[in-house]
Amino acid sequence: MVVSLSLFHHNLRSQSKATSKRYKNKIVAIKLVNKGDTPEEIAKTEGRFVREVAMLSKVQHKNLVKFIGACKDPVMVIVTELLTGGTLRKYLVNMRPNGLDTHVPIGFALDIARAMECLHSH
Repeated sequence: MVVSLSLFHHNLRSQSKATSKRYKNKIVAIKLVNKGDTPEEIAKTEGRFVREVAMLSKVQHKNLVKFIGACKDPVMVIVTELLTGGTLRKYLVNMRPNGLDTHVPIGFALDIARAMECLHSH
């Protein structure tokens, strides 16, 4: 799916960053990709972008964010679902004083390994 940048109501510039915005009544994650400055950097980044979009558009797994769409011009943008629970790192740091039941980190590791296996098989 090609995403219309006008729907984000946001002035996008060519910077590498991630943000969240409303798209079709959903809050989504937006990855803005810096194309680079030289023709070589631009070609390399565009190739990487095309491969990432192709892979994300094919892969579906319960432990991976869902791909919504992408746009290449005027700015390279990848849009995925937004998971609002925060990062795994923040969760683990917040749990540090109390500790975790050993089953929890093992479950995290297995979920991550399954998602990585899915990505590597595509």
